[in-house]
Amino acid sequence: MKKKGMSGSGKVMTAIGSVLLVLAVAVVAVANFFAGVLDTYVGMGKPKVVTKPGSENWDTEYYSPDKTDPEGVDEIAKDVTRRIAEEGITLMKNNGILPLKGNESVSLFGRRSVDTAWGGTGSGAGDEGQCTPMAQALGDQGFMVNDTLTKLYADNLDKVEKGYNAMDKLDATTYYIGEFPMSYYTTSVTGSYGKYSDAAIVVIGRQGGEGFDFATDLKGSISSGETAMSKDVAETKNYENGQHQLEMTYEEKELLKHVEENFENVVVVVNSSNVMELGELNDDENVDAIVWLAYPGSRGTVALAEILAGQINPSGHTVDTWPRDLTKDPTFPNTTTKAYSNLDEGFTVEYEEGIYVGYRYYETADADNFIDYDEAVVYPFGYGLSYTTFEQQIKDVQEEDGEITVTVSVKNTGSVSGKDVVQVYFHAPYDGAVEKAEVVLAGYVKTDLLNAGETKDYQVSFNEEDMASFDYKNAGCYVLDKGNYIISVRKNAHEIYGDNCEWDLNVPEQIVYDQSNPRKSEIEAQTGEYVNYSDEWKQNHKVEAAVTRFGWMNDHFEEGKATILSRKDFKGTFPTAPTAADLTASDELVKEMGTYEPDYYDEADTAPKTGANNGLQLIALRGAAYDDPRWDELLDQLSVKDMNNLICAGNQGTVPLGSIGLPKSGATDGPAGLKQYGGIGFSASGNFNCCGTLVAATWNVDLAIEYGNAVGNEAILGKVSGWYAPGNDLHRTAFGGRNFEYYSEDPLVSGKTCAGTIQGATQKGFACYVKHFALNDVETHRDDNGPTVWSNEQAMRELNLKAFEIAVKEPVIDLEYLDENGNTQHKNMRGSIGVMSSFNRLGGVWTGGCSELLNEVLRGEWGFTGCVITDYDGTEYMNCEEAVSNGNDLILANISTLPSKFKDTNNASTQQVMRQAVKNIAYLTLNSNAVNGMSDGTKVTYGIAPWKFAVGALAALLAIAGGLLIFFGLKKKNKQVTKIENK
Repeated sequence: MKKKGMSGSGKVMTAIGSVLLVLAVAVVAVANFFAGVLDTYVGMGKPKVVTKPGSENWDTEYYSPDKTDPEGVDEIAKDVTRRIAEEGITLMKNNGILPLKGNESVSLFGRRSVDTAWGGTGSGAGDEGQCTPMAQALGDQGFMVNDTLTKLYADNLDKVEKGYNAMDKLDATTYYIGEFPMSYYTTSVTGSYGKYSDAAIVVIGRQGGEGFDFATDLKGSISSGETAMSKDVAETKNYENGQHQLEMTYEEKELLKHVEENFENVVVVVNSSNVMELGELNDDENVDAIVWLAYPGSRGTVALAEILAGQINPSGHTVDTWPRDLTKDPTFPNTTTKAYSNLDEGFTVEYEEGIYVGYRYYETADADNFIDYDEAVVYPFGYGLSYTTFEQQIKDVQEEDGEITVTVSVKNTGSVSGKDVVQVYFHAPYDGAVEKAEVVLAGYVKTDLLNAGETKDYQVSFNEEDMASFDYKNAGCYVLDKGNYIISVRKNAHEIYGDNCEWDLNVPEQIVYDQSNPRKSEIEAQTGEYVNYSDEWKQNHKVEAAVTRFGWMNDHFEEGKATILSRKDFKGTFPTAPTAADLTASDELVKEMGTYEPDYYDEADTAPKTGANNGLQLIALRGAAYDDPRWDELLDQLSVKDMNNLICAGNQGTVPLGSIGLPKSGATDGPAGLKQYGGIGFSASGNFNCCGTLVAATWNVDLAIEYGNAVGNEAILGKVSGWYAPGNDLHRTAFGGRNFEYYSEDPLVSGKTCAGTIQGATQKGFACYVKHFALNDVETHRDDNGPTVWSNEQAMRELNLKAFEIAVKEPVIDLEYLDENGNTQHKNMRGSIGVMSSFNRLGGVWTGGCSELLNEVLRGEWGFTGCVITDYDGTEYMNCEEAVSNGNDLILANISTLPSKFKDTNNASTQQVMRQAVKNIAYLTLNSNAVNGMSDGTKVTYGIAPWKFAVGALAALLAIAGGLLIFFGLKKKNKQVTKIENK
């Protein structure tokens, strides 16, 4: 009898062997599919650079660090961080206790004295291991610090639950403050006070982060069940109805009461970049001093210790208004996004406050007797105390060619050296036709360190056109009304500095800055000396004025869908919470929020030339104008596949394109610390910088430039050329989770600080993608089909876009390049060459696909030349084709995981927009440190990536094992068959 089949063990061996062979094939297939991801996070092969004969000795180090060793670069960065904190930390209250004299013995209280918020969470986080603990910083300054308290907090941090940011996962997020309850202050703890009783330093804080906003109703967030907050956590039992996250908790108040009962001298340190309600603290006679620390980064606590000891005289000033009651702010009713009732995925927020954000509201409401200022505001915008006193007065005002220059005399009238800030504001005449704030910051400058009794003059310049208002209702452009304008020098937005601090400026006739009369700044931005276009192009260019471009946004308010706050009737137009009608999306909006279908195809378009063999390399165009004819020759060499691969794979850098000699580039987060994605997984490197808000609080643009330079040094050593920073949205509300990445409620302070940072970084070849463009002031539900933000164009122009406008227009760098003979040449040009669009929508239009924003305003009016990248594209609504056809060049994604694809790359229209996007990406790369070491004729190739060796080895191992198992399994089968036949 003949038995068919094989033994059980043979079957198993053959089956396992077959599976292993399939796995071998699958490993290779999956690795190839995710090649871009692996290249990004694991690394490509080593580059091999070949230069043309005769160019071996050319100096191709276009960008060099200030020090060549990592330790030296780190030393520079940490020194800049310390000096920023020295000038940014702000003294808010002082009854004379500060500075603490001599080697004081102090007791540090509060969770944040140990668990300090060095920065925010998410892309703006950093390496906390670099930071100097507060107790150590004080000890190094000569203070004796109560180690019993320090140990108490350190040993019990995990026992007192604090908030957790799950980033975009609201149902996993918590908002606990986490201050220790009084039960921890046992007799063994209180017994330590006597030895360290010269002063008590109480640290309170709040930590913001990417992907969430601060809670406007802590108790409500529990009852609603929308977060992971639990009523079983002890802290929550003390929440009051309507209590929000930025007011002091019961535990904090009890701690402060306990400290006041045990110490004569009490100092409070505020470890928060978000404005908090500090009225109770300021009014408390037992609180002797209040110091605003913000997020201090690696060496900010060292600066704090210096200030407390009197080694440094504080000179920081607030960059936001600090109200007594945040719930009475006009932005509060529309702080958070709300869900549309008739959309599965759709959230909205309305900027009903219009231009009245921060001091623009409080100063105007006070002038119009709508509020009692002293009851409404604790610390004005621009406020800061010193250990000395100053006098300021206007010495002279000059007007020439539309520029106003105010010369201010500053005298140190105190007994110690110190720095002050010269703040110049303007008051515009108001007749009710166009909304105008009572005062607006026109310009500022930080003084030098002035010795006691020393006097020095400072000049603050601004343009007459800067006082114009955007009239979207009638003129559709900026308008400078006739009448009397008052120029004033102030201590802060609320207080005139003293005598001789006001100047009347008469504008005899109204000036309309329409298309026939563009502003001087627009002419300069589009055709000025530093614009990288040829003289011929500039002469033929028709300057684009700032005119109405966001009509659908204006219509939302003009058609009665929402009300804009007006000083004609503050009470009647004060913002309210969204109604059911507000939360019902119109049919048009529902359609806009749906799936994008290409709408730019034009049968008349001609496909660009591809695959040409012109022998041109990208590096040959360094120093060339943007309209140089060689750009077309270079781009003709591209293939459609080249264009697609470059555009759709912009995560953490860009891929190389051999066809045009485009090298691989690296890019990285973030505003608070250079992060590098290298090796297996995530690693943080670079100095942990203090937050953007603290940089702005210095009111010192020169320090912002130094900060940018310091990060640029790190970038050169780290071989990264693109920076997803700085953040430049406004502090529209105090509750913005990402406020720490941004600078201020004011667009001038924001724009100037951002421009300085960009200038410093770009001068080192570190191209900044300034973000998030634009109106990205809320984080909650940011990726749920993109929240619809509604604002009228006046508010957009004068506030939100203004900050970016300054950051794009002002930075100027010295570009170094080589001529055809290898001689070094120099060229001054605009330094802003990168922008990051945002998650949100302007109405129903995603910012990354908004041509009015990216082409008409950014590139048209502001003369921007460079690359626009999306925010991280992990959602389908951020359609890559919509982006590229509307001025967004690069997709921050991996091509293998990108949710959307180009539908028809053979389409002529598609190829045209792709070609333009590639040019902009290449332009940014060309003007960055990615081309260090390259000259005309240089060719760069890349070896096999290490991960490919690993994948190959694994696949081979699986294949060999599978083959052997199948071989022995079949052999066993044959033996079994032979035995049966022999029987």
